[in-house]
Amino acid sequence: ALHAGDVKSAACADCHGSHEMAKGIEPDSRAHRQHISGTCGACHDKIAKVYDQSVHGAAVSQGSVESPVCTDCHGEHAIKKADAPDSPVAPENVSAEVCSPCHSSVRLATKYGIRSDRFKTFSDSFHGLAIRGGSVSAANCASCHGSHEILPSTDSLSTIHPTNLAKTCGECHAGATAAFATGKVHLEMTEKEEPLLYWIATIYTLLIV
Repeated sequence: ALHAGDVKSAACADCHGSHEMAKGIEPDSRAHRQHISGTCGACHDKIAKVYDQSVHGAAVSQGSVESPVCTDCHGEHAIKKADAPDSPVAPENVSAEVCSPCHSSVRLATKYGIRSDRFKTFSDSFHGLAIRGGSVSAANCASCHGSHEILPSTDSLSTIHPTNLAKTCGECHAGATAAFATGKVHLEMTEKEEPLLYWIATIYTLLIV
């Protein structure tokens, strides 16, 4: 943006400081994980406030070094527009490139008491298959869970709280009802969880061979 003449765009000193510049690993550094939200929030104040109230922001404020901050999702020096094909947060990339590394981790799942199969079960769903097929309009993780404002499903303000699911689904599926929203989004393609779909997929694969 600076090269395009936008003098309001961030330059090195805006993020790293000038005379007080310090390495990112130092607690007082503007680039330290605990301060990233505030550093980015100097320009993106509304987004920073929303993020700080999210499950990720709350974890960072409590000292977590593994919960994602702005730069984990958007990058640092090579930040791209959200709709750029090579941006990690582009619709076709965000699930696999941004959400999957943490939400497929057995170590993090064990440590924080979350499930490690969320990306796999999403990938096997209609939405996941559509994205793998090249669709940029099919729902990705952020479409349902949000991006900066992600909250646990038990929070009444969460986009995936039972009382809000119909509205969330309705963003793409006009007229979606509470009954519509009861359908599975994370599809476990196993004989135990989805026997019909499991055998259809198995037989179809054998036929292809």
